[in-house]
Amino acid sequence: MVNVIAETGRPGFIALGEIAKFTDAAYRNKVRFLREEAARHGRTGNAIRVSNVIFSTIITESPDATRAMRESMAAFFPLPPDGVGQSPLALIGTPEECAAELRRRITAWEVGQVVFSFSDEATMRRLAEQVLPNV
Repeated sequence: MVNVIAETGRPGFIALGEIAKFTDAAYRNKVRFLREEAARHGRTGNAIRVSNVIFSTIITESPDATRAMRESMAAFFPLPPDGVGQSPLALIGTPEECAAELRRRITAWEVGQVVFSFSDEATMRRLAEQVLPNV
């Protein structure tokens, strides 16, 4: 298992400027590089499982609330609101939107494991009950 993460800037710290660089395309490029390097060294690149750590999980009540939350997070992530929705570091949306985004990551990024960070038990429970059964 390889956890694909943003450049940290220094141990234990993720620089905000690096967050903006860690986009959907950057994630896919890192996975491609990993698989190509494994093959270059005689290993089966597709045998490597890829992990995604989500540091911000926010489950909203409506598409309008999703849009508002992504717009408010855009300044922190230094990304446009649409980019926040596909940031490897965040999962923001209604239960249906979150499930769809996780399915997209499994396919587009070849993710075999997702690690979630939670600020509260209610979000963890909603994820378990309303999102994950639909992935």
